[in-house]
Amino acid sequence: SHTTNLKFESKLIYKAIEYNCFHGGKQRKRSKGLRPHQHYMALDCEARIRLYNADGFLKITKLELSHNDQPDPQNLKYYSSHRCFDKKAIEVIKSFDKHQVPRTIIRNMIMSANKTKFTTVKDISNALNKVRTNNLPSQAIHKILSDIKALDTVST
Repeated sequence: SHTTNLKFESKLIYKAIEYNCFHGGKQRKRSKGLRPHQHYMALDCEARIRLYNADGFLKITKLELSHNDQPDPQNLKYYSSHRCFDKKAIEVIKSFDKHQVPRTIIRNMIMSANKTKFTTVKDISNALNKVRTNNLPSQAIHKILSDIKALDTVST
């Protein structure tokens, strides 16, 4: 006996989940509020898959695979997900920032080192902010204790 039902045991904690194309949805107007520079690259693409958790098994309730946007490999470099820095680039950014080199110059140097990588000044700022605020609480406690120890010569 042959069945077309696909049995896949689900560990999904939600009742339903939907994955959409990156360009899904309607084009939104730019905000005039507190955060005015929020961009959304919506092209009203209908590609999506919706899964429903039915008694521990996943059931596909909507499947639309045709894209109305043509993902162009040449445009991938402009997507934020492709503008990440490796550890070497972050070290270069940190060293130039320590010497107060303007971020536009840092961006130009990063882009000239890697011709295929597109970088914005905001990417540089975000990388520096992440490095500065990515300290673990244990690191902060260790720093405070070492500062206290340096100030108090009688402590052990």
